[in-house]
Amino acid sequence: MYRKKCGFGLPISDWLKDPRGLGKYLTLFTEPKIKRHFFDYKYISKLITEHFTEKKDNFEILWVLITLEIWAKIFIDNEDQKDIWSKL
Repeated sequence: MYRKKCGFGLPISDWLKDPRGLGKYLTLFTEPKIKRHFFDYKYISKLITEHFTEKKDNFEILWVLITLEIWAKIFIDNEDQKDIWSKL
């Protein structure tokens, strides 16, 4: 009760490795889907591979890329949110 306030981290890194969890959002970065936006497919593919092989924990940048891609689909491509979620 008298300790300083402290939060807790979320296991996003682990969740991104689960294809039934957040890992399914990494399918947004397949080559045909990604070429229409401003991302470098080879670099993102490398980040994903490093993350899954546990060579490097890239969850922070992958999480930002996922949210940016979803934002771009909604506000640039004018995709319906329901369509985005149903395709995953």
